[in-house]
Amino acid sequence: MDEWLKYREETILSQRQQHLTNMCRKFNLSTFQSGPKFDFNNFVISHQQKLLSCLLNKVGSSSFVFTFLALKGVEIKEVKSPHSRINEISAKVIWN
Repeated sequence: MDEWLKYREETILSQRQQHLTNMCRKFNLSTFQSGPKFDFNNFVISHQQKLLSCLLNKVGSSSFVFTFLALKGVEIKEVKSPHSRINEISAKVIWN
């Protein structure tokens, strides 16, 4: 999975970023300076189950964090604030 994500970041996502940059230049959109950045802060990963998810606030992200923590073997009854434990399942930890 690591290789697949690296490939996507290096090829597909960079192509999308370049396309967005070109379109913003074409239509003179000055608020778009350098293109979007691929931000791993919003991604959680479970290697054992080969799952990757993008968390979006206010659309079930706490439930997803609970689920990914449970898949990792964390005792959910002990978790009071799921987002306080996000670093345990964050994809950012893997690539940085």
